[in-house]
Amino acid sequence: MVPAMEPRAFYIADDERLIPTAYARGPWDPRLQHGGPPSAAIARACARHVDDAAWSLARISYDLQRPILLAPMSITLEEGPSTRATRRLIAHLTIDGREIIRAHALFVRREALTLPPLPPPATTLPPPDQCEALLVPFASGPVGFAHALELRRARGEYGRGPLAAWSRFTVALIAGEPWTPASRAAAIADGCNGLSPIVDPAQFTFINADLALHLHRPPEGEWLGIDASTALEEHGLGLAHGRLHDRRGPFGLAVQDLVVRAARV
Repeated sequence: MVPAMEPRAFYIADDERLIPTAYARGPWDPRLQHGGPPSAAIARACARHVDDAAWSLARISYDLQRPILLAPMSITLEEGPSTRATRRLIAHLTIDGREIIRAHALFVRREALTLPPLPPPATTLPPPDQCEALLVPFASGPVGFAHALELRRARGEYGRGPLAAWSRFTVALIAGEPWTPASRAAAIADGCNGLSPIVDPAQFTFINADLALHLHRPPEGEWLGIDASTALEEHGLGLAHGRLHDRRGPFGLAVQDLVVRAARV
């Protein structure tokens, strides 16, 4: 159960800091955050910094340099090289003065075009209202990220390879603020490995060391889908990736490099 006074949000804004709530907790260690909320917080910071509808987020890549403690964190930004058509930002997420995540964001200036008729997407997902609820084992543990969203299975079977599922957050990213499209996409994208496990998480961990999110348009609506797949190797590396969808169709891609290890008993 969630404590009665716990805000229904991943973070509480405190001046320049973000204070995580229990909802930000990840599945691997109760002292650590899930990668989705901090990734979303960085995407939010980048969008607020640019604050210009003429620019669209095309790519944001995250290097998860250290475990993300469930502790107050700060995000700072610096401008990278830019051109007339592109703008780059470098984000630093720190906890207790130590850099935990470094992210690189690419914004592309919008340009109105008249394109010829285009072929339909190769794959689509049935709409979320036609899909059944999906329950994952992580939701049975301490209050955390899995308790902050609703899942619906679109295709595949959990724990048996590729899985497509819709997700909708039931809490805010920042208490008192609405979600933005970029932050919603970043939070969902970090779930590729969690949605498509091919080994028992009680026997093996497969934590992502990075996340790359590529968007060809901003997502629309609160329901976002991932058509996710995971590959693991006996030398301890893995790769998870997913095609990102909204009700309109595909809007981007997510890729995670995984560190695969035997679970500690």
